[in-house]
Amino acid sequence: MKLEARLILTLPLSKNGGKMKPKVIKDGDLVLLYDSRFQKFPGKFKIRWQGPYKVLKAYDNGSFDLEDFQGNLLPTRINGNRLKV
Repeated sequence: MKLEARLILTLPLSKNGGKMKPKVIKDGDLVLLYDSRFQKFPGKFKIRWQGPYKVLKAYDNGSFDLEDFQGNLLPTRINGNRLKV
């Protein structure tokens, strides 16, 4: 086996080739919230994103406190995987 082939096989490749930047969500950002009820029963023309919401506080474990534009705080913390900037 050539040296180049061995290097290619041993290098771990990420799914996106390292070209995507990680999303950074800070306090005060506006985000959209994924409606998770569409995971089991997806609809083709359903609206999957709710919001926009304002981020009040970002926690170290990746969860966020959100509020809508009327000032109503969401009752639970939201995981960052369900948010889109």
